[in-house]
Amino acid sequence: MYVFDLNVIRRTESIYAVSLHFYKRRTRWPISYSLNEIYSSHRLSSLSAQIQLEPDSYGWQSFPIGDVIQRQINYLTMPKKSEYFGITFKPTVTTKNQRRNIIELEKFSVYTPFLIMYSNDSKQTNVFEEFIPKNFEEDIQSYEQFEKEVNKRNRLRRFIEEKQFTLDSNAFLSNWNDSISILEPETCSVKPFVIDFSDLGFASWMIEPKNFMANLCSGSCQTKLMTNHAFLEYFLQRLGIRNDLNLPKAGCVPERYASLTVFYKSSDYNYLIRRLPNMIVEACHCR
Repeated sequence: MYVFDLNVIRRTESIYAVSLHFYKRRTRWPISYSLNEIYSSHRLSSLSAQIQLEPDSYGWQSFPIGDVIQRQINYLTMPKKSEYFGITFKPTVTTKNQRRNIIELEKFSVYTPFLIMYSNDSKQTNVFEEFIPKNFEEDIQSYEQFEKEVNKRNRLRRFIEEKQFTLDSNAFLSNWNDSISILEPETCSVKPFVIDFSDLGFASWMIEPKNFMANLCSGSCQTKLMTNHAFLEYFLQRLGIRNDLNLPKAGCVPERYASLTVFYKSSDYNYLIRRLPNMIVEACHCR
């Protein structure tokens, strides 16, 4: 019997489709597969679904079970219901009118059943929070050890970058354009910025990507780049009006983001693919 722990699914998620995938080997007798809903770790509910396959069918099989999962989520949103839910998947073979369970050997683990779910979370949640230890900043030993590991990686990276810079410096200086002033302030725009998950201590659970171009916003805020609201604030500052408001200066901030698809192993050892919103800066403005 296989148990799928579905607590990784958030109650705010809208389920589009769920499919159960399992491998059937050649058999002499028909095999039935039963699905049961679980609402506690020690008690099964009534039978949810049953799949019957003939002996001549074999290979990977796929069946939609979205209605079963959605029914569980709807049940859990009711008041005073269990916080735990999952499903069991149990194959049974019938031989000469006798039913017996199929023993799954460890060497066949490559054929372990799995679920593929398509959903949309209406509530934006931070998937990274579950991997950051509680009271991380207050735990001095944990923080210092983490800092040492990051600094070690950064020193190696700087050494590689400095070596590359030395090799390219002559070519760079030979192509220098005297008409360009290095002191000229840059206007607010998108600048390249790479985030490496290993620097954050996420390498053990983040499978793909290992790093990504997150970008950042940097540069001076000229009036032509400001929003209407930011321009009015700036104009009030220049005129010295309403000094009691302590109006902040316009800053270069993200205006538009793009999402990033990640493949990772959750804290309860489920493998998930999620499309995370607001991960890559696409445009900047002054506000």
